Amino acid sequence: MSAPTPSPEVTRLAEAGQTIAAIKQYRKETGAGLAKAKAVVDSLGRGNTTPGTKGSKVGSAPPSAEVVRLAKSGQAIAAIKRYRQETGAGLAAAKAAVDALPRDAKPTRNTPGTASTRSQASARGGFMLAALLFGLVGTAITATGLVRSHLAAGWPEAPGEIISSRHVRETNTNTAQVAVVYTFDVDGERFEGSRISYALIWGPWLTDAMAARYPPGTPLTVHYHPKDPSRSVIDSRPSPFYWLVFVLSLAALAWGIRAWRTASAVRGRSPSRP
Repeated sequence: MSAPTPSPEVTRLAEAGQTIAAIKQYRKETGAGLAKAKAVVDSLGRGNTTPGTKGSKVGSAPPSAEVVRLAKSGQAIAAIKRYRQETGAGLAAAKAAVDALPRDAKPTRNTPGTASTRSQASARGGFMLAALLFGLVGTAITATGLVRSHLAAGWPEAPGEIISSRHVRETNTNTAQVAVVYTFDVDGERFEGSRISYALIWGPWLTDAMAARYPPGTPLTVHYHPKDPSRSVIDSRPSPFYWLVFVLSLAALAWGIRAWRTASAVRGRSPSRP
């Protein structure tokens, strides 16, 4: 036996998404059981689609200009509320109607700030590369000097004497230095040396101090290589400025490595571009 045809009121309630109210109205009008009333109302609800879609049903209220404006501006909840106020539709029907409306296109990646962002990223990348290069080269050079100074401190010692001391200027670096020449005896054989230290960085503040420290005729202690006495130094201690350059180089290298790892991790988490 076929179910009684639902009244226009039941149909309206079902199309508006008010399923429970439609079932109650259908049972009140026809005396049908709950299961049969629910089946009839569900069949009515399945026939309710939004305008403009496949299988749409004539009679659905079109959204007003205000609803369209709210939907296009991304205010979906406000648009749904407004649509329900204007049409009396249920939540599901109102949501379906608003979802079917066009939205404004999302801003592309080429926003006005993109060029500035890329410029800043390029500057950070250049600074990171400079820090890595400075740290790598500085650490390698100063660490080598520190190791050689440490080894020289353990070399045999011999008494010596400064025989000449003069100011010289390096044309490549345009820095002033003090060139010394000293002599020392090892097993009755005289040797001559000119290296002051393996860990020494010249500067304007150091030139005059070294000239005053090593005038001609100054007696001193020479550290010489046990297998090759021609390799010698008169100061096996690194200068304080040398230590400072070593620490700064090491810090720059550590910062550069950390910045590179951070940048790599960020790129790895970023979504791939088409």
